[in-house]
Amino acid sequence: GIEVYEEGKKDPVEIVNNALKYAKEKGYILKEASKATPDLILIASGSEIAPTMKAQAELESKGIATRVVSMPCIELFEAQNEKYKNSVIPTKVRNRICIEAGSSYSWYKYAGIDGKVIGIDVFGTSGPAKELFNYYGFTAENIVKTAEEMLNK
Repeated sequence: GIEVYEEGKKDPVEIVNNALKYAKEKGYILKEASKATPDLILIASGSEIAPTMKAQAELESKGIATRVVSMPCIELFEAQNEKYKNSVIPTKVRNRICIEAGSSYSWYKYAGIDGKVIGIDVFGTSGPAKELFNYYGFTAENIVKTAEEMLNK
């Protein structure tokens, strides 16, 4: 299997490099939650991973067991068997947030009926990436806020 990120245990760049061959195959658990059944699953890919990892650390520090799933390719993930898909995104964990700096359309399947998608459903906005990430809520702070609102409903 793939290594998961643990603060201070291993260089995250090394883990990502080791994960590249795995990522070519399917979505995977990038960072496991602090308990066997997570309270929340965050699903992201690419540039959205950094703020998602920061959010995961903050949520864990608040006692919210949070798994991070890297989903580099939906199509390849969908090609996997149900056992594998359910091991990464268990159906029994209904609190999920997908973070996608693009259309949210295809991510609702993974967020589920109780989940949320942080995405962009407009066309034509331009500007520096950091400003756009802040504007559209692709920040650790917004991910944490969204998670807390979801869990406190």
